[in-house]
Amino acid sequence: MAEISKTKGKELDEKNIHAGHRERLFDLAFKVGLDKLTNIQMLETILCFVFPRGDVNPLAHRLLNHFGSLSAVLEADIHDIARIKGMGMTSAKKLNLLTQINFAYALDKMKVSPKFESFSDIYDYVENLLRFKKTEELYFIAIGANKTCLNTKLFASGSINMVGISMNDLMLYLASTRAHAMVIVHNHPNGSCKPSPQDEKAFESLKKMTEMSNCQLLDSLIVGSDGLYSMENKSVARVYLNDTPPLDKLASVDNDWLGEFNGFEELTREQSVLSACKR
Repeated sequence: MAEISKTKGKELDEKNIHAGHRERLFDLAFKVGLDKLTNIQMLETILCFVFPRGDVNPLAHRLLNHFGSLSAVLEADIHDIARIKGMGMTSAKKLNLLTQINFAYALDKMKVSPKFESFSDIYDYVENLLRFKKTEELYFIAIGANKTCLNTKLFASGSINMVGISMNDLMLYLASTRAHAMVIVHNHPNGSCKPSPQDEKAFESLKKMTEMSNCQLLDSLIVGSDGLYSMENKSVARVYLNDTPPLDKLASVDNDWLGEFNGFEELTREQSVLSACKR
């Protein structure tokens, strides 16, 4: 009986220690912000939501040691996560769903119909939509006469073929949204934002289609891991690398192009450099 009591007492002590550690970790994250914690502390905090009880610190170390970084852990395939000792498929799915909260939050915020006062606003919107997506997606963005975003439609995902956008698909979308202008955006996950020959061919074709419907195609934007490319300007509008890019590789927006649609303010070369430096 004495041995049983000692065993139960030890288990209770360990449970109290783990509970106290979790509480201190949550208090620290709340006080200084999750981004101010170490990678181990951040991952440990996240794992606490996956595992309601127990010490998750050793598991956090195993995950980081295996995948190399916090972002790599959060972006890893669930089957690879499940193979790590202490995880399993159910826990891997829970972790994956937690990382999708940021996308769900961003999409919900974008339902508030933002107003695009400049091309910088459009770039911000597109980045939130596609920058960290791991699958290729193609969106139509309809813009009203007052520069308000009328609609954002996911047109295709997976294997994107912009050349395959038909006149009928485009006309139906423009008629349903009554757009005065539109932007077409897609991403190159884990690849360069530079357009392919197919992208260039599709852009010229889509410009002609929208002109026939009295709607202005402001741009076709491509989001890659290295930056954001403007098909209209045939140049990189934003760079996601640490180094400041050469001026001749940044977008210089044409005054006439901007002036044609309700006075979009000019995005100068200097503003482009500032945008790149902030990222």
